[in-house]
Order: sequence, then structure tokens, then C-alpha cells
Amino acid sequence: MEHLEVAVAQLWSRYWFARCLLETGLLACLFYALSGPAFDGLRPGFAEEPLRAYRVAVTEAARETASILDAGPARLAVMRVERLKRDYIDRNIKLAMPK
Repeated sequence: MEHLEVAVAQLWSRYWFARCLLETGLLACLFYALSGPAFDGLRPGFAEEPLRAYRVAVTEAARETASILDAGPARLAVMRVERLKRDYIDRNIKLAMPK
């Protein structure tokens, strides 16, 4: 029994990064599934809006990624520059604007 515990401990510590990625991916899939219309009546009220926003963000990211990959490598470079520009504007310029 002691050998089994040592083997499990070694595997646990050796593959911690892969295990963390797997767990994160499983949680992301679970949250995406729970945000679907099949669970509309089962979700608590406080989780309704964040899960819907998560589903919209994942769907938009998947759509944008698919369109970029279909466009080819030159379009991919242009889209990356556009993304950096939008991030810069969001972080720096919009914060400096009076409200």
C-alpha cells in the first residue's frame, strides 16, 4: 500500500501543470454548459448574468478565432495588431476620459 501512495504522490507532483490545465478546461466546459438555455430555470438568480456574459464572450472568441484562422497568416498578424490597439485604448485612453 505504501508503494501505491508513493507512486500516486510522484505522479501528482510530476504532472501538476497538465492536471491544472485539464481541471481548468473541465471547469470552463462545465460553466459553458451551465450557461446554456437548457439550464435557464435551474440557475440561481445571482449566477444568471455572469454565466450569460461568459457564454457570449466564449462564443465571440470562438467566432473571431475561426474567422482569423480562415483568413490566413497575413490577416492573423493584422488582427493581432488591431487587438493590441483596442487593448491599449481600453486601458489608457478610456480611463483618462471624463465621466
